[in-house]
Formats: sequence, C-alpha cells, structure tokens
Amino acid sequence: MTEEVRRAVLAYLGRGADPRFSRHYVVVNVHQQTGCSETEVWEALWGLVAEGFLYLDTAGQQSSTDNWRWCLSADGRHVVKGGTWEPRDPEGYLARVRRGSKHIFVEHRTSRL
Repeated sequence: MTEEVRRAVLAYLGRGADPRFSRHYVVVNVHQQTGCSETEVWEALWGLVAEGFLYLDTAGQQSSTDNWRWCLSADGRHVVKGGTWEPRDPEGYLARVRRGSKHIFVEHRTSRL
C-alpha cells in the first residue's frame, strides 16, 4: 500500500489539486482515493519530504499553518512528469525497465539476512 499512497500523493499534487497543509485537502482526498488510513497519507507526505520530493511552503503565513502548502520539489516534479527515479517504488522501476527493452532479462530476488 505504501507505494500506492506515495504515487497517489505525487499524482494529486502534480495535477494542481488544492495542496493546503490541513488534513481536509491532500490527506482526506488521498485517503478516499486509495482507501488507506489518514495516518498512512501523513506518513507518505512526511516520507516524501524527507526524501526531497516535497516541501512545505509557508510563504507569508507567519505562524499559522492554515494555508501552508505542500509543494513538489524539482525532483518531485520530475517524478510526476514520468521521470525514472522513485527509490521506494521497485515494482514501478522494474516495469519501466521491462517496457524499455525487449532484450533485457530482469531478475528480481529478495535477499535473506
């Protein structure tokens, strides 16, 4: 579910939907779209911030969070436009590799520690 929620957050912000910080905007909409919990949406948002795909724009709002906005970073915009780098989406990456060439053999193994 994590990759699906991350993709939904990026897609939501990429299409120019209301990006305000309050849970009534991104969080509720992604929750309704994916069926995940609101907590999972918050975790995805903060995870995307930590990885540099999103940031919070407080532009002129001083201490009030009511109108802070989630914004895509340059890397986030690249991913939304179909870029090839999303480190926590291995299935999406492998699908792109498979589509890219009919001559590449892709083997994915999980390792045991």
